[in-house]
Amino acid sequence: MATAIRFVARDELREHFYKHAEGYCDEFGGSYGTPEEYEQGAVEFLNRGPVGGIMERARIRDGWRIRFDPISDEFAICDTYGFVMTYYKPNPFEHGKGDNTKYFLKRCLQ
Repeated sequence: MATAIRFVARDELREHFYKHAEGYCDEFGGSYGTPEEYEQGAVEFLNRGPVGGIMERARIRDGWRIRFDPISDEFAICDTYGFVMTYYKPNPFEHGKGDNTKYFLKRCLQ
């Protein structure tokens, strides 16, 4: 699978940063102060070795890499070219799958 390199576009990076890592919606507890720091966190998460129970699979419909860490709740998707498509911590109350592992498995089957 491709090594993650960056978000696909700068506007996508800014949109995801504001949605997942800034203000009242900050899912990462203030870990990222800028969109660039958030992007680096996503790249590092996607490129980290499979340690600590990290789960990773290729999505059925397009082969995109989906990764989830059940300890930290980090979740990310990387396309086949290495572009980060999203990076966040899923919320079971929002996705309605009961827990984040079930959410990860459901996303892999899409």
